[in-house]
Amino acid sequence: MLGLPEETDEDVIGIAELAQRIVDLYYQTPKENRAPSIQVSLSTATFVPKPFTPFEFEPQATPEEIDRRQRLIMDNIRSKKIRFSYHQQPVSALEAVLARGDRRVGRVIYTAWKKGCTLDSWDEHFKPRLWDEAFEECGIDKSFYANRRRDYDEIMPWEHLDYLVSKKFLIREDQKAHNAETTRSCREGCSGCGISQKYGGVYCGAAKKSGSAADKV
Repeated sequence: MLGLPEETDEDVIGIAELAQRIVDLYYQTPKENRAPSIQVSLSTATFVPKPFTPFEFEPQATPEEIDRRQRLIMDNIRSKKIRFSYHQQPVSALEAVLARGDRRVGRVIYTAWKKGCTLDSWDEHFKPRLWDEAFEECGIDKSFYANRRRDYDEIMPWEHLDYLVSKKFLIREDQKAHNAETTRSCREGCSGCGISQKYGGVYCGAAKKSGSAADKV
């Protein structure tokens, strides 16, 4: 995955280094105990912030920045035994817009369809130029949806939907991610996501009786 919040160049280079370690281990293995050859397939996807997750507030890295990080991996691949593939940036940018878009994006989708945009999940059918024309004709800025960090108090287009997990919990989890903190498993204790307010269960029920984080949602 490329473009996650708090990602560093060291993290990105580490992807290439991990692939190289696999190649090195192959050659360190005695010939009689290894396959005749090796090919390591290295693939990266671009981070797309999604609703109903702690990262729904986070921006997607700009197209220029994603291109830079993809080149950073390519520049640090040292073996011909490593084959690197990655998602095309225009596709990932469109995914980010559609993932966090509001009803105005519906006009863009309809306009793009009228221009002939169908079966866009297949590279041979994806027409980024026509999508760009549709956004321009509808007066929609893609970066407003894809590359903008959203304030915690912003009302999201999907906020009228009840998905049982509280927004307060998502905010806490986003903050913990930036602080490199982990959240315990539900089996270890309730972390107060909010679902226990609707449903009980072995762990949620026990947490509510003990007055844990579930009561602070």
